[in-house]
Amino acid sequence: MITKEDILKMVTKVSRRSRNIQDSRLIHPEREWSLAIIVFVLLLVGIFTLNAKRFAYFNNIEAQLSDETSSAVEYKYGTMQEVLDSYGEKTLLFQELRQGVGVSAVFLDASAPPETAGTNSDSQSGGEPSVSFE
Repeated sequence: MITKEDILKMVTKVSRRSRNIQDSRLIHPEREWSLAIIVFVLLLVGIFTLNAKRFAYFNNIEAQLSDETSSAVEYKYGTMQEVLDSYGEKTLLFQELRQGVGVSAVFLDASAPPETAGTNSDSQSGGEPSVSFE
């Protein structure tokens, strides 16, 4: 049975709601949306600030680098000249190979003697034809 205490609890619960005291256990859409919008705006402002700082840093990086690297770079002339000569020879050889100038290839049989390697005759090279790219 319902006692007097139970009735008083129900009355106080109803009267509390009628005095506009909100129950914190319920979902309140206005409160949830306003909280979500505030978090979104704060996040957006933070990202914008971070991107603006990074843009300013990278926008001025050329000025920062030119101040730091104003000293001249020193090279050893002898070593540099050797490297340039070496690659110059390789470049000339590559150009000759590419154009086919002065390049000849002779395909020999495995049983052919080594002294016939420089000839272009079919009879001396073991019956295989020689190929020349001249």
